[in-house]
Amino acid sequence: PLFGAAFTRLWSRQAPDLSAAKPERTLQDFGRSTLSPREAEIVQMILKGHSSLSICLTLGIALPTVKTHRKNAYAKLGISTQQQLFNAFLEWQSKAR
Repeated sequence: PLFGAAFTRLWSRQAPDLSAAKPERTLQDFGRSTLSPREAEIVQMILKGHSSLSICLTLGIALPTVKTHRKNAYAKLGISTQQQLFNAFLEWQSKAR
């Protein structure tokens, strides 16, 4: 919820005419050309503020599996931290306009 509110606020300042669905659609598109469907799903959940434990409980997969997908997604995106993931998403989003 925190990140959702922050992204909504960011988009409302940058382009007030965007609908509320725009951030979600953009979030779903992020990394799709690079990541596997499961990696993209996990990255989306991380960007929404989920922890690895929350992701494993939500998706019904083992915690080590979540960590493996997360590690592989980070490697494919050329990043190594969650902060870099947020920065990569924001940079990608600003270029998508």
